[in-house]
Amino acid sequence: MRAPSHLIESHADPTLLDEIRHWREALGRTRYAHPSRLPLDAVPGWNTSAGEPAFTHRSGRFFAIRGHGVRTVDGQRSWMQPMVDQPEIGLLGIAVTPSSRGYAALAQAKAEPGNINGVQLSPTVQATRSNQERAHGGRAVPYLELFDAATADVIVDSRQSEHGGVFWKKRNRVMIVRTPQFEPIEGFRWIELADLMALLHDDDLVHADTRAVLACAPWTLPDEFVTAGARLPSLARTLAGSTTCDLRPLARWLSAQRTRRSSVSISVALPGLVGWRRTTDALKRDDGTGFEVVAVSVEAAGREVDGWCQPMIRPVDLGVVGLAVSDRDGQLNLLMQACPEPGLVDDVELGPTIQIAGGDPPRSVAEAELLALLLDSPAEAVLFDAVLSDEGGRFLHSRCRHVVALIDGRDAPEGFRWCPVSEVVGMLVHSHQVNMQARSALVCLLGAVVGEPLSKPK
Repeated sequence: MRAPSHLIESHADPTLLDEIRHWREALGRTRYAHPSRLPLDAVPGWNTSAGEPAFTHRSGRFFAIRGHGVRTVDGQRSWMQPMVDQPEIGLLGIAVTPSSRGYAALAQAKAEPGNINGVQLSPTVQATRSNQERAHGGRAVPYLELFDAATADVIVDSRQSEHGGVFWKKRNRVMIVRTPQFEPIEGFRWIELADLMALLHDDDLVHADTRAVLACAPWTLPDEFVTAGARLPSLARTLAGSTTCDLRPLARWLSAQRTRRSSVSISVALPGLVGWRRTTDALKRDDGTGFEVVAVSVEAAGREVDGWCQPMIRPVDLGVVGLAVSDRDGQLNLLMQACPEPGLVDDVELGPTIQIAGGDPPRSVAEAELLALLLDSPAEAVLFDAVLSDEGGRFLHSRCRHVVALIDGRDAPEGFRWCPVSEVVGMLVHSHQVNMQARSALVCLLGAVVGEPLSKPK
């Protein structure tokens, strides 16, 4: 088949959406990863006793939970917290194939212990270095061979950050490769990108890593999306044309923000974390906010191994990821913030308008005001509103309400900047510029154009 001109060349198919939902539900009966809480002192294979300076696996592989003391360079804020230390560079890869409707992605129905609903539509490959090398002693990662850069038809290949508020310097290699269509093994299926984008409107269905990879794709839309009836004609016009733009002003602004808003960190033993206390089954903040470190035993099927134990990060409440958009002179602008997170490789990356982890308060007065503005938007201004999960390998039942809404073109507060969508898309070509939450929000914005919420199940 001749390669299509665009990744998506038609709108979502409601009939196929229901078929995909039923496929995922049926697989959930045979592919699962059920977690059961454990006392922190009794985690087989792990060093987690009260006197341990860090929670580590006895093999020395996988990941660790370590304490950090963080101070902003301006001296205005300081705090201590546990963080996930996983220095390996993982692989997040999606294989795509040309189709009559653009491209289809090879999605995996993957069960993770932290998933709120069991199975989610995950990337073709989602594997840490330890899993790729089979340090767990289990089965090989399916389709890993498709992402050999020496032989693959590579569309996207970059390194991107994870949640920098919890992961310490964690990076993933993000890849999209083109391949001929083939009959996939059980638990995988080809899903048209138009349908996958429409399924974003379903709560907790499209995996966080799928969203993070798709955001890096070279999105363009055919002219048929630029119509008077389109939900967001200015975005469709932007994506129908060239996304070439001068990124230097945005890059200079981000560099200045990094200089002003960076932080320094020192290692702190877990028992010495000020403001944290250990109970029988959790390491948590004294005030009960934010997140806690817990431990689980996992019974699994359809995974590389059939059971394991591990610590996990459990937010105490629902988070919010919000994106304010404004149509200015026929061009869509996004209100982005320079978002500092202690675990990012370069301290600060472009974040969405609102980025509030579950259980945390807004970061500033400006963010609190913008949060109220987005959540109180009239129905006609809301382009996207769904609850989507964070990844379930390290997070236990971590979810964020994703809201994208049109607002008036008010001035950007300090630390925020109105950016044409073409600039944000252009920055995604480079590594470590746009954070995980912003990539998730951007895909939700694209989903508002391609897939209508009317397709959401009742």
